[in-house]
Amino acid sequence: MRVVVRIAAGQLGVALLVALAFLAFSGFWEMYSALIGGGIGAIASLLMGCWVFRGDADAKARDMMRAFYFGEFFKLAVTVVMFVFAIVWVRVSPLPLMSAYAASVLAYWLALASPRFTGNGNER
Repeated sequence: MRVVVRIAAGQLGVALLVALAFLAFSGFWEMYSALIGGGIGAIASLLMGCWVFRGDADAKARDMMRAFYFGEFFKLAVTVVMFVFAIVWVRVSPLPLMSAYAASVLAYWLALASPRFTGNGNER
């Protein structure tokens, strides 16, 4: 679970940087939209990680794969619902929303690929 929280925190950090860039170059509304977009990515990843790692650490490989598949489906469904809510009810600016979301997804994949970030490498 520690890795899940670290990845979500990294996603929020990247989203904050994108939001600050939008604040500097565009304005408050764009920053707000970027924070929502990055938040969507981080919340979806956090929920997926909580779903996958909620069970027993000694679970069978088949059960873990099933949890990962359902977790990814759940992550996709939650992401779609949050995007619809953000666009229809919150009325965000689409470019900052999608830019920060894309940056948070990129941060997610880079964190998964990094042994230093996830703690799977040689630690000194």
